[in-house]
Amino acid sequence: MEEDAQTPKAGCFSAMTAMNNPQAIDADGTVRFGAYVFHRQQRLVSKSGLPVPLGGRALDILAVLLQAPGQYISKATLIERVWPNSVVEENNLRVHIAALRRALDGQRFILNDPHRGYCFAAPAQGAVQVALPRHNLAARLNPVIGRDELLGVLVRRLSGQRLMTLTGCAGVGKSTLALALAERVLPRYRDGVWWVDLATLAAPVGMLRHLAAALHLTPCANATELSRQLATRQLLLVLDGADLLLGACRHLVRVLGETAPQVSVLVSSREALQAPGEWVQRVPRLGVPAPSALGSVEQAMTYPAVQLFIARVRAGQQGFMLRPRTLRRYAIFAGASMAFPWPWNSPPLKWMPLACAVCSSNCATACRC
Repeated sequence: MEEDAQTPKAGCFSAMTAMNNPQAIDADGTVRFGAYVFHRQQRLVSKSGLPVPLGGRALDILAVLLQAPGQYISKATLIERVWPNSVVEENNLRVHIAALRRALDGQRFILNDPHRGYCFAAPAQGAVQVALPRHNLAARLNPVIGRDELLGVLVRRLSGQRLMTLTGCAGVGKSTLALALAERVLPRYRDGVWWVDLATLAAPVGMLRHLAAALHLTPCANATELSRQLATRQLLLVLDGADLLLGACRHLVRVLGETAPQVSVLVSSREALQAPGEWVQRVPRLGVPAPSALGSVEQAMTYPAVQLFIARVRAGQQGFMLRPRTLRRYAIFAGASMAFPWPWNSPPLKWMPLACAVCSSNCATACRC
């Protein structure tokens, strides 16, 4: 078991001077609640100038709760913050919460909700509130190309939609579009936007584990228990790459609709969920110009597909410029590709003639031929 929850922290007596010196207390960033004072830097709680015996873990829990007074913090988040490098059972958290309540004269300061976690309920003077994260979206390194009009439509549609699915073949840009949409609508959701990557998962249990981790929830065995923890939250849940878990996602969406009415869901998948209330948007491929339509580099660069491809090339080859000879090679490769019975209209292979043209031009430049 952990260190004794009632053992005072070493060094508490060195803080006695600070307790009776208002200027020192202000400089140390103390927090007052009721008859108690939490000395943040000294890691000490005092009452009427005398130290309150508390163990280190209980003090850590109190420090986390005082970062967001009046807000519930999930058990999973508390465990992650207090025991960052350890595997700890929820029972350990309960033991130290109980010790903290006993030291602070009962439960009036710390409230508990089985689905939401713990909350520091007393007014706290001097508390430095730390804004809890409102999303886990990846930082965008490149602009979204060729999707402005569609993105605008989806932003407006999502405002009145609880379930939206972006469908389309592999490589068409569903995840890119979903991320851009999530970024745009983030201010609408009080409890944020949360991204869960399902592409590498094949089992519903793994999906629930990923959901709980992303949303800072207590791990649970079924969708009903997870949904109950979201009953009062207003957020957008993004399920990316749901192809292998359509049935599990369909069940989760149904349970969320019954238990967590303020949770909206955005799904990306090659197929629709076929769930009640679902609004489906098929993501079209970016247009690739026919060889005959390319009169100049300027004309080619008006096509979003070419813009996107050149952006990707420049990411690996700084200073790359599309030149007329590359377009001529593109015409040759594109014409030759039509002779093969390959699915050239699929998004990944549609790039092939232009990729071959770029490689050919680079080789020619390197060999000066």
